[in-house]
Amino acid sequence: TYSLGAVGGTINGNYVTLTQLNCSITPKTTSSKILVQGQVYGESNIPDHFHMLRYLRDSTAIGVGTESNLGVRGSAMMSQSYYDNDNSTTANQTTLPMILDSPSTTSSVTYKIQITCTENSASTFNLNRCNTTSTAQVWHSENGVSCLTLFEIAA
Repeated sequence: TYSLGAVGGTINGNYVTLTQLNCSITPKTTSSKILVQGQVYGESNIPDHFHMLRYLRDSTAIGVGTESNLGVRGSAMMSQSYYDNDNSTTANQTTLPMILDSPSTTSSVTYKIQITCTENSASTFNLNRCNTTSTAQVWHSENGVSCLTLFEIAA
């Protein structure tokens, strides 16, 4: 469970790293490319589409929108998954775009996925499960899998 602060009017809001998805790779040459692909499964206590995801290479955001003065920059928005007022038992899976990165190093590089709330309120995001933990609702309390996959491509 991740507690996300409100972004409000802040450009490039406060992102939180989904640490379970951190993945490292050591390129063989400085000209190697790294293909990055991620999927995030989970649910928030507010509508999922108020959440932006992004990739990081070490501490640098990659594959994000280029317009720096128009809202929160990221790689993908969480998709809306629940119906009506049911935001506690219907988690979703969002696929981030594939990114072909050029780290230009032969040292270990760590890739990460981060999440932020783009609404002017704080939220809690539950990775790999829906919000409810009620055993009375176990028949529709989904659990899923998130992943971050890296492929080295020789130049």
